Amino acid sequence: KSYDGLVVDDYYKRGMEINRELDRDHAAAARGLGAVVELEPGAPRFRLLLTSGSGMTAPAALQVTFLHRTRAGFDRQINATLLPDSIGTNPFIYQATTPDLVRGHWDVLIEAGDWRLLDSATIP
Repeated sequence: KSYDGLVVDDYYKRGMEINRELDRDHAAAARGLGAVVELEPGAPRFRLLLTSGSGMTAPAALQVTFLHRTRAGFDRQINATLLPDSIGTNPFIYQATTPDLVRGHWDVLIEAGDWRLLDSATIP
């Protein structure tokens, strides 16, 4: 006979956090947001193209997080800034320093305000 205990002691709080994240996903979908990250390994900067179906005002910066699927120590968080020439256009164009990413599978999280986009990428 054994006691397995709870995996997380504060399961209620974690559940509420998950609901908040889902709300942010729904907010992005309601605005018709989509993004493309143009990333070339070895290039000093990368571009991010953010499209919007709702005519929203572009945030001045986006937080972009590259999450390695198996090794949290490789995760990278970067702020991408809106290029002044893309204000009032669709897509909005953001630029940032290219992070040092190892080969493998990554999740890419793009966030600003009350919304977020999450997708995956493979770095060859």
